[in-house]
Amino acid sequence: MKGKVKDKEKGLVSLATLKLNTPELFSFDQTTEWMESILTELNAPLEEGDVLFSEEAPQIHLKCEITKKQNVKYGDIVVVKGDFSAKFITTCIQSGSPMMDRIDVAIRACYIDDVIKKKYELEDEVNIIVDDEEFDLFVYHNGKFDLYEVIREYAFINKNPYPVLGK
Repeated sequence: MKGKVKDKEKGLVSLATLKLNTPELFSFDQTTEWMESILTELNAPLEEGDVLFSEEAPQIHLKCEITKKQNVKYGDIVVVKGDFSAKFITTCIQSGSPMMDRIDVAIRACYIDDVIKKKYELEDEVNIIVDDEEFDLFVYHNGKFDLYEVIREYAFINKNPYPVLGK
């Protein structure tokens, strides 16, 4: 469903393009401009003379199901469930050598309108319960939600801060 997520607008999606209570499947990789920018940011720059002993190339993938729902308390919400993975170049903290590292994480995000978040004084909340399930809480503005910022956040929160070659 790449047509609903514009590259030039990073990962912005309009709620108006989603049908109520109809899950839609989305799949993105490094061929999507905003996903490529996340992968580029994850990759540590290689110095001249560095040799990366890996047959794998850096990659990034997101497969998710996005559903717009009507919630009694919060109005229109958007639920994103999926899987995010990335293979990227980083630097071993012990040897300083370049190495490949990996992120594999489940995405469980729920967007509510920023006006509603303020109304219910949820500014300090990071999680929300919807349909008896817990989700990470995000907001949308002017009827658009941003996949790019959320996926970028998942990537950097789950990136190993102390990568060690061979582990």
